[in-house]
Amino acid sequence: MGFDWMGDLLREANQVIRGLFRSPGFTLLAVLTMAVGIGANTAMFSVIENVILRPLPYREPGRLTIVWGKDDRGNPGNVGYATYVDWRTQNKSFEELALYRSWSPVLQTNEPEQLSGLRVTNNFFRTLGVHPQFGRDFHQEEDIPSASHVVILSHNLWQRRFNSDPSAIGKAITLNATAYLVVGVLPADFQSLFSMDPHGGPVDIWGALGYDASLPWACRTCQHLVAIGRLRQGVPFTGANAEMDTISPALWKAYPKEYSASGVILTPLREHLVGPVSTTLYTLLGAVSFVLLIACANLANLLLARAAARNREIAVRTALGCRSSS
Repeated sequence: MGFDWMGDLLREANQVIRGLFRSPGFTLLAVLTMAVGIGANTAMFSVIENVILRPLPYREPGRLTIVWGKDDRGNPGNVGYATYVDWRTQNKSFEELALYRSWSPVLQTNEPEQLSGLRVTNNFFRTLGVHPQFGRDFHQEEDIPSASHVVILSHNLWQRRFNSDPSAIGKAITLNATAYLVVGVLPADFQSLFSMDPHGGPVDIWGALGYDASLPWACRTCQHLVAIGRLRQGVPFTGANAEMDTISPALWKAYPKEYSASGVILTPLREHLVGPVSTTLYTLLGAVSFVLLIACANLANLLLARAAARNREIAVRTALGCRSSS
């Protein structure tokens, strides 16, 4: 006699389904028990996948790093513009080295709105490997105090406040009672991970930093800027850090009153963005995995209790030559 595995499978499935309908209370409890464990794990893994596992939305993100100054306690800190100029001209490890700082301009077109913005050096988007979808990037000659009234819009702001009008590019808008020229719009899928908005909102607008050494807030002790660099192809983080650690002591000796300590800290961009939350997320994943384990154990206990309660019924069925059913 051949083995009719399909027929046996269908009969077993039929018995299981009949058993589930005979005990709706048990079935509902089992489904809810597993749903809690599986649902919590699925939700938690989705968060981890989006925050930690998914590649950063920039060109070759593994070459991007935040470049910090080091204080007298060895902690990372922001940098002054004059220090950045020396870093940029003296290093050989970085393909690009850019700056950004917070900016909260008020858009005075129709209804006034305070925007979340950043002031950036002209090479900021080149450092990230991002190109505007419409219009153009900042020009080097626009990154000076007298010509820095140029802005690039997020795609969302362009849609929301300018009705996706292509003619908005090349026109002037009023920010903080000053006219600024719109030169570009970023792609719809661009994600700015550098928001300095205290409320955590997305960045709406980017303006040219427009610093030079003549500005009083461009001094070495005016440490309100964040530096981000793209390493040259083949340059390791350790090599770049070693080079910057030779540049920094030389600046400290040249300007002893301007620095509390020498030293530079390089933090890979992924570590900078997700490092503070990765431990928490993995801890939460472990916790919800434990919840799933408990759910499985509870369901197993329910099945054992149900089977024990049916021992007499199964014994009678076996004595009569019948198959046991669920």
